[in-house]
Amino acid sequence: MKTTSSYAAADTDERSIMTVPEVAQFLHFHRVTIYRLIEEGTLHPFKVGRLWRFNRGEVEDLIKASHQRPS
Repeated sequence: MKTTSSYAAADTDERSIMTVPEVAQFLHFHRVTIYRLIEEGTLHPFKVGRLWRFNRGEVEDLIKASHQRPS
């Protein structure tokens, strides 16, 4: 029987929200490039106070979309 601890579930939820430096590291881009992608509308973050945050799933979707071949 497989069980998931509440700590592991909380850890997963916590990692689903990313900061600008985390997104930059994840995508291997410079931090300034992340801000440029926000301005272009390529990335869709939300603000928590004065800081930008990203849903990890949306960042991963961006990667998937960039790897799709045109038909």
